Amino acid sequence: MRVETGWSWRNSGVGGFVSLGVLLLAPVSSQADFITAFQAYKDKDYARAHAEFHEMALLGESASQYNLGAMKWLGQGSEKDPAEALGWMRAAIDNGYTVSPALIDKVRAATPPEHMARADAIVARYGRSAMQATLLPAPGQGCPGWEGGRVVHARKATFPITSDTDGFVLLEFTIGLDGLARDVEVVTSEPAQQFDAAAKDSIYFSRFETFRFEGKPTERRTQVLLSFNLIPVTSYDDSMWNMRAVKKVKAYADAGHPTAQYVIGAMAFADEAFRMPRQDAARMVVAAAQGGNVDAQYWVSNYLDRFENCRPGKAQPWLEIAARKGHEGARLMLADLLLRNPQPAEVERARELLSGIARTTDAYILRHAVAFLAGSPQAGVRDPVLALKLARRISFSRSPVDPQMREAVALALAANGDMKAAARDQERAIKQAKKLYWNTSLMEERLQAYQQGKHWTGDLFVVPPAISIPPFKGETAEVVHEEEED
Repeated sequence: MRVETGWSWRNSGVGGFVSLGVLLLAPVSSQADFITAFQAYKDKDYARAHAEFHEMALLGESASQYNLGAMKWLGQGSEKDPAEALGWMRAAIDNGYTVSPALIDKVRAATPPEHMARADAIVARYGRSAMQATLLPAPGQGCPGWEGGRVVHARKATFPITSDTDGFVLLEFTIGLDGLARDVEVVTSEPAQQFDAAAKDSIYFSRFETFRFEGKPTERRTQVLLSFNLIPVTSYDDSMWNMRAVKKVKAYADAGHPTAQYVIGAMAFADEAFRMPRQDAARMVVAAAQGGNVDAQYWVSNYLDRFENCRPGKAQPWLEIAARKGHEGARLMLADLLLRNPQPAEVERARELLSGIARTTDAYILRHAVAFLAGSPQAGVRDPVLALKLARRISFSRSPVDPQMREAVALALAANGDMKAAARDQERAIKQAKKLYWNTSLMEERLQAYQQGKHWTGDLFVVPPAISIPPFKGETAEVVHEEEED
């Protein structure tokens, strides 16, 4: 879609080789831990390089698979093992890496026949077909049957008076059955946080076409990229690559900076104005994820959970990896995944994951973690003291119109017995929600519970459809047809 000048939005192997007994490595662009591994190898810290390459090899990253095989062949970081070297090198070839046939023949000749089955097992588990079956998104195959999600009315965002540069914000949010947006999350932004509040408020006051799955209206999360332009743009499609903020990120991406590669891929996936096929954009982020970029791993897990939900099972391994590396969004999402069908072990693990969310200032992570720790139906998950500690870190200045942030604080106060303060914050949340024309019936039930001195448990983020169609006060954008997710 297009809007007036000054603001716009849409919804939306190089590696190494072994030669003459010397391992020659070159870093692969878009891969954070690959660069770490490469540097460790240059520093002759073979144990660390071996561990880093091994972790990425398990994700199907072909250059890492090859380099792991090379180190196995040379006995660097582990004992020399021709069978494992052959297996990892063959897996790398299967995943698209180019290896000298003479080298493969040399390694194969050094592998005893009785050990050949070990090499075959590595290829069977970490070759391309295995990765496609267990871990990687299926190229060009989304979840069929989905329609809708397009913007109907766009609320123009306010350009912050304190900003002297252009920028962009990539957001993810839920479109309800009433076409209203809620539970908005900032995926990435540049400059960081500068336009986040204005972007989120714009989404909350805009209106969307309800998603439908096989013709049935349903809630679903989606992504939108908002750009903020200092200089008026006459052609939105020509403006994205020319934005100073985008140019800055692209320059880093072209230089091989992993975070920039992830950001460019994520933006291009969300916005066709970048004129990059969605499959190519997704591949860019997946490559960064395979190479160890933790934000990309989190993105891939969300992609699999949201866009390939008719083929479940692939999201959790990515979440496990990102959570193990300390990504707090991954910890939250993994806890949520475990609690969808809770057993005692899953409840205990979810509590452990949520307890590890300690450093974030991200509003989305904070309000969801607080909701679990203060109001989960699973008593084993709840930790009122930690919930209140996290709630006190929520900054309302980052999204003054988000009712669920205020609700999360109210729930944490109630869980700790401060019903008067809980009722006060719940009343403020209801007031905010009414400005957005939300159906506040469940919010008012929680308020009544607090006023009666009762705690509440359940899903804080369930919002019934609006009773009446809300009026639109803002700027109407020209809606442009866009294809569904690949």
